[in-house]
Amino acid sequence: MHVPTKMVFGAATTATVFTIAVIVLVIGSSLDLTPPELSDTSTLIYVTLQIGLPILAGVLMWQLLSRRDPISLPSTRWRGWGRGIVAAYAVTAIFGAPAVQSESTRRSVSEYKRLKATGSVRVWDSHPYLRTYASVPIVPGVLVTYHEYQLDGLYGFGGFEVSVWYVAGVLSVAAIPVWLS
Repeated sequence: MHVPTKMVFGAATTATVFTIAVIVLVIGSSLDLTPPELSDTSTLIYVTLQIGLPILAGVLMWQLLSRRDPISLPSTRWRGWGRGIVAAYAVTAIFGAPAVQSESTRRSVSEYKRLKATGSVRVWDSHPYLRTYASVPIVPGVLVTYHEYQLDGLYGFGGFEVSVWYVAGVLSVAAIPVWLS
């Protein structure tokens, strides 16, 4: 039986990316890194690898498993759906990511102002510290964001947040902390 070269290459690429993604996730979780201790560039690379490689592995796996015949071209119907999905992802990335970042910054600044108004001794000159490192659409309208904030000496968060962007606003649905203070 002859196996087409495209199929072997596709399977090998998918398996390689999937294996690298698993290795990066295992190493990343075992190193016990906290992004504030890393430089900005290192944090960006760390978060990109932690989010991007599993997403890439999933996309490649989906492409490999959704092929009926690896040599034939996709039908016109699926090409139309594919374009629509790509357009929805692009709109989410272009407009949703900044909206999610703005909303998380707005919430943090509002809470910081509330803390500052109380006269707390834990609010120092170095506060507030706000950073958003990555915002990635996982499905159209749903984004995973890695962001951090430190509002006073014992009030901080750094981690992943799942948000729904629905053009008129943003709804935070889950937060997965990497560090808390």
